[in-house]
Amino acid sequence: MNAPARRLLPVLSPSTASSRTTGDRLELLTALLNAPTFDAAFHTDVIDLPGDHPVYAWECGVPQCERPLNPGTEFCHIHLRDWGRQRREGVSVAEFLRTAQPLKQASWKTPPPCRICRHTPSWSADRLCHMHATRWRRAQYPHLKGGAAPDFDEWAANQPVLPSFGQCQVAPCPEAAVHALGLCRRHRLLYNRAGCPGGARLPHHWGRLANEGHTSGLVSYQDEAAFRRWCWETAPIMRSHGKVSLLGLKPLVKAEIQWVMFHHTQTPTQGTNWALPWIQHLAETCRTTKADSLADLDLDKCNRLVRQVGTAMLGYLRLVYFTREDTKDAGFIETDHFGVRFPHAGSRIDLSRVTQRWLRDLLWDFLAARLKTNPPRSRTSFDQLRRGCVELSAYLEGFVPGGGHDPRRWPSPMRPTSSPISGTEPGMA
Repeated sequence: MNAPARRLLPVLSPSTASSRTTGDRLELLTALLNAPTFDAAFHTDVIDLPGDHPVYAWECGVPQCERPLNPGTEFCHIHLRDWGRQRREGVSVAEFLRTAQPLKQASWKTPPPCRICRHTPSWSADRLCHMHATRWRRAQYPHLKGGAAPDFDEWAANQPVLPSFGQCQVAPCPEAAVHALGLCRRHRLLYNRAGCPGGARLPHHWGRLANEGHTSGLVSYQDEAAFRRWCWETAPIMRSHGKVSLLGLKPLVKAEIQWVMFHHTQTPTQGTNWALPWIQHLAETCRTTKADSLADLDLDKCNRLVRQVGTAMLGYLRLVYFTREDTKDAGFIETDHFGVRFPHAGSRIDLSRVTQRWLRDLLWDFLAARLKTNPPRSRTSFDQLRRGCVELSAYLEGFVPGGGHDPRRWPSPMRPTSSPISGTEPGMA
């Protein structure tokens, strides 16, 4: 028997499996996001979390260390390497944490504003934007050739405040542009390394034009469509710095990620910390595939970590998108709907391999009644009952006329007098 294809959470339920949210899932999630108990930190297009967040922590576990941890580990790259070496030598983790020296951050989490242009991020270590850093280097040329060294404060006092270049043109990038090309510092470097797709360029006197306030219309292109395509296809810089960019996502999938990230903080029994870069990769997959919902993703084609987080997110969404009766039509039962979670087991029990609707409904009704009145300590008895019904279903498909889908049409010697589960007439299911 060929079992029907199974999806974890269909975007549109089949006609036989109605859902209370088939047409208004975004409306439902919007109401949840606007609830007074919802953490506002998760209600933005760019989610920015502190390094010691209880669920989404991203700072190194060594006290006072300012470096971000390697995703999925407890330490930054340097301390993870040191811990691996000392562990092999028999050093305990408590001793390692006592003797490990904290490190300063190697780069800015968020670039501070330019000393002169307060609306533009710094480019250089002197905390100057790109244009002022270039001008300061030029002001130092006489000193490099043996002349007098310029005074920085005196030089800065005579510099004009230059106009802003707006947001980075790379669609999912949350950073401000630092250059007239409309790119942030890292994406401008990445654009040059990519060979400047589309040939975006500036006139030689663009600095003077920008100084005069002319920031629009400066860029010319050999192929503007190619440049825009590069800006759309390029991912945000994947940095372990506490940010998740949801820019460029469709409204429903963005609301899903926002609500699920918050909901995960309210379920300590789940016990797993999600590394923010994994969520960013998931968001990027949704953006590049133009997914309307997380359920549109083919998680089997995603890497292991994205698949792990995506599967957990869909599990949370099932509780919102489906009522108890919806799950009956969809071919599964959700124990969380009954306030029951078995140890070391998921909350979803798939019943779709029981292909006869009457038999599957009887199985669902029996499991639901047990969950309401006397839930077992473990899922073992449920799994045994489900396995027995799957085997019975396979037998009916192979040896009973019509696959056993209509018990009233069975030959008389084969027609059961009662249900194999509850003792009711099969035709009454």
